Amino acid sequence: MNSNDNKRRPARAGKAVSDWLGRLTADNAVARHARRLMALQPLVDRCIPASLRVSLTVANFREGTLVLTAPNGALAHRARLAVPTLLAALQRLEPAVRVLRIEVQRTFPEPRPPRKVAVLSTAARESLENLAHTLPDSDVKAAVERLLRRHGGEGMKEP
Repeated sequence: MNSNDNKRRPARAGKAVSDWLGRLTADNAVARHARRLMALQPLVDRCIPASLRVSLTVANFREGTLVLTAPNGALAHRARLAVPTLLAALQRLEPAVRVLRIEVQRTFPEPRPPRKVAVLSTAARESLENLAHTLPDSDVKAAVERLLRRHGGEGMKEP
């Protein structure tokens, strides 16, 4: 991994690939493939124009086909226009690359956090009810009464 990897994408929850790779044995096929992909990223970074450098990420390399991903369709289109030049430059550094494919990175929406439910304590409810009784008729009094109704107030008690 190079020093710019942290600048590529926002950090995600979970472990870095290098942490997982460290636990695998050297002869593990998954580890070899992942290390190969990680080694290809700096080569790609050297060959692509500066305007696309942080946009393209090595996704896969199999049977001579190198797959790069772009974060959106516009950047993928710009990268596809540069494929012949990029492929020629990559082949000088890595002759095993015969085909270069650019894909749009699929993103999955983050699950929505559960809706928070605020609960007034008995003391808070009583305090707000007392406040509402002492306030003159106003927007503030109406807001306090709405708050009490929304949070399970049993209605305004008469003093």
